Amino acid sequence: LAPLLAIAAEEESCSQPMKRVAVLGATGGVGAHVVRLAAEQGHHVIALARDVSKVTAPVAEKKTLDLTSRDVDALAAAIKGADIVLSCIGNRRGEDPIVEAGTATIMAAMAKAKVPRLALISSIGVGDSRLQLLRAGFGGVIFSAIFATLLRKTKADLNAAEALAIGSPAGTFFGSARA
Repeated sequence: LAPLLAIAAEEESCSQPMKRVAVLGATGGVGAHVVRLAAEQGHHVIALARDVSKVTAPVAEKKTLDLTSRDVDALAAAIKGADIVLSCIGNRRGEDPIVEAGTATIMAAMAKAKVPRLALISSIGVGDSRLQLLRAGFGGVIFSAIFATLLRKTKADLNAAEALAIGSPAGTFFGSARA
């Protein structure tokens, strides 16, 4: 999977304009914004969400998909032909974390559908950005402390998802691929 999902793809494939963009989590705060921007820029947007009636931007395709089902075949069929998958999935307050498991499902579906690129949202303080947060001064230290305590399940889930997406073994330095 690593060569297929490398974010820094071969030069010739990186220079090609995006055409078909699949957005998972298309109705969330970030997802809705990403869908709108991609549509405004003229991309063929495939908006995937649990409730596509909430997709307000004019998109080429709307597909209902509940990622918690972990149905790789259904997701592969929904994203087939996409040039990139933009994962805007996130955890809901009071529910079990889903980002790591969702990312694993997305990556398996991408391999099956032969979609070459993945980009996913995360958070400051996750992966190697933790050090950037600490360098931000007192506010960064306070946010880091809150993130590490009150939001520890979300932080662990995002760290694991990032590690999975970049091919880093879980538990490496802050979830990043450091040598």
